[in-house]
Amino acid sequence: MAAPVVPFRVAVPDDAVADLLHRIENARVPESIDGDAATSKNGARLLVRDRFLPMFTTDVDDTSIHFVHLTSHRADARPIILVHGWPGSFFEFHKIVAQLANPSDPTHPAFHVVVPSIPGFGFSPAPGGRIEKLSVAWIADIFVNLMRNLGYSRFFAQAGDWGSMITKKMAIRHPKSCVAIHLNLAIAPLPTSISYLPQRVLLSINPSLVLTAVEMAGVEKTLKWAKHETAYFKIQGTKPYSLGVGLNDSPVGLLAWIGEKMHWEGMDPDELLTNVCIYWFTQTITSSFRIYRDNLHDSMDATFVPVPTAVAIFDDIYQPPQQWMRYVCNLKRFTRMERGGHFAALEVPDLLLSDMRKYFGWKEIANCIPVRPNKGKSKL
Repeated sequence: MAAPVVPFRVAVPDDAVADLLHRIENARVPESIDGDAATSKNGARLLVRDRFLPMFTTDVDDTSIHFVHLTSHRADARPIILVHGWPGSFFEFHKIVAQLANPSDPTHPAFHVVVPSIPGFGFSPAPGGRIEKLSVAWIADIFVNLMRNLGYSRFFAQAGDWGSMITKKMAIRHPKSCVAIHLNLAIAPLPTSISYLPQRVLLSINPSLVLTAVEMAGVEKTLKWAKHETAYFKIQGTKPYSLGVGLNDSPVGLLAWIGEKMHWEGMDPDELLTNVCIYWFTQTITSSFRIYRDNLHDSMDATFVPVPTAVAIFDDIYQPPQQWMRYVCNLKRFTRMERGGHFAALEVPDLLLSDMRKYFGWKEIANCIPVRPNKGKSKL
């Protein structure tokens, strides 16, 4: 029998807020190094929001899971799970949840939307020593069972960052449940298949004989990122506790660490601060690093994804060529987006929504889930 689903509300004690403000006021902010921007105390006003969508908690396989659950008013709605990564949270999707559930245009597909917090992130407590490894496979199994417990035996999924790794595992391990996926971060290494051998030879001679200029630029950006921008990945994967002690004790340090990754042109500072607050008040920055430590050598897993897959390529850390993607998944849609980056649901929700609607509204994909009567436990 599934565990009960309990309504959840964000409640931050006054003394926790007072402690935060005291720490900010007394922070020792260093001078900048070589022109790098230093964190300003005036810019470190962490925000607490209590206008999230309907939230709940439940136990799945003896693991407490926090999640947003918004059911659609539409009888033809299909279930979908949205999975965040690091340093994001369930809050990444706050701009698109309601539009997915109850679109204003009746021709757009509708969804029963579930947005869980990864164990050890935000309001989903860390599993601690109860599990040997916080593997993406273990998280995938937890999320599939969450959907089943909510009554969704078949569902779609969308994700980026670590969420894309978890989503791929859901599709690989449970293809009869997670029946189609949409990724805004996709990894596809240079194919080693014998069928790609001629292209590999040509690539060694002149990449332009195989790849377009756009594809070459994308591969070059990925290689540059891997060489110059992965220090955080390595330290979080090898020394998570040492780093976590400092960040868990300093809100300004936490803001600087997350803000260095979570920024884009036109960003709403309040969205960054809300996301930082989720980590701060739940004290889960250290436990969130565990996904790096426990999957340090598995993050480039290229196991073939058998279910229909759509890939939306933004200006992101991985930009694989379309032909490479066909070697790692059952690719049905591949789109290079005109703008937006790593946090697509926050940066360009309109573009992400449009691509998701086109893909999941496509008859071949929509028919993967027979239309059922409206079900679920929450309404907007």
